[in-house]
Amino acid sequence: MVSIYTSSPNLVEFEAEIAAQQQAQYDLIDVEYADGEWIGVFSNLLEPRAYSNLTESSTYTHSNDVNTFTEDIKQTWDLGYDLVNVEHANGTWFGVYNDNYGRSLYSYNSDFDGLTGQIQARWDAGYDLIDLEYAEGIWFASFGDNIGGSGYFTNSDFDEFTEEIQTQAERGWDLVSVDYANGMWVGVFGDTSKDSNYLSSEDFSQLDTQITEQQSLGYNLIDLEYAEGLWLAVVNSSPTTNDNDLGNRFFDYNMRLGFF
Repeated sequence: MVSIYTSSPNLVEFEAEIAAQQQAQYDLIDVEYADGEWIGVFSNLLEPRAYSNLTESSTYTHSNDVNTFTEDIKQTWDLGYDLVNVEHANGTWFGVYNDNYGRSLYSYNSDFDGLTGQIQARWDAGYDLIDLEYAEGIWFASFGDNIGGSGYFTNSDFDEFTEEIQTQAERGWDLVSVDYANGMWVGVFGDTSKDSNYLSSEDFSQLDTQITEQQSLGYNLIDLEYAEGLWLAVVNSSPTTNDNDLGNRFFDYNMRLGFF
């Protein structure tokens, strides 16, 4: 098995679990707070870059306000890590960093329309969207430079959201991550060579069974989201969110831009 997940009822126990998984050679790649639990997704296939002096392939930071959080991001960059995932829960901003992702950046804005302009500017600079989070009236976007392209769409209706996932899959776009933000389901996509799939259930034990079934088929968990009483998991034939085969396209659910 190359990906696993664990849950902890509070941040102190969650940090202890992260340390235990690192000892077992599993690196943190995604965090979700759901139903009173901190949930970590771990992979045992992350490898530090050949020129890296870091002793761990992943690390994390957490802060109680966004300004301190962004300062922590910069300090963690200086150590050689790159931001890959952001979660907010119980007043805490939590960042996940990997050592093999390439360079990363972030943007945040209190206005979604303002954020879309920032996303476009990052794309123009060669960075691609990998994660979105909304908390405390702030949209927070994370970017990486080794993907090759990205796109996203939003919808407040879950059934319509999953229908759009299927539509984009038929066009060759693979789901990379899912977030629920400010009343909207947000999907981040890429035109990848690695198959992806999503799983959903109102009951986590049923979702766990689905994940196990997908793992038996060679898929691995890369993202979890819980909102509106629904669990949604993203699985991929690659155990991490790293992918160098994405196309250069962009789309939004309400307004198609770019090459469509």
